[in-house]
Amino acid sequence: VAGLLGITVIGGIISARQGFEQRHGYSAASSYLSGYRLGLLVASALVALGGLTAWSALRHSGSPTILGRRQGTGGAGLTRAQSRV
Repeated sequence: VAGLLGITVIGGIISARQGFEQRHGYSAASSYLSGYRLGLLVASALVALGGLTAWSALRHSGSPTILGRRQGTGGAGLTRAQSRV
């Protein structure tokens, strides 16, 4: 869903910029490239923001667990009921 929303928003940016450029007398090719460039810059900014958000969320998530065991403890972090499973 997020990818579809991103494509729609970037397409709208490209179309709006292209229309703006054509209304101000630029050629069709030049206005298309201007819109494409702006759309690409916005998309790359959104990807960078998503990467920073993911990095921040993973950095503060704590130690990973595997099936209730803390990684690197050899199962020492289990309760008596969990160790019988």
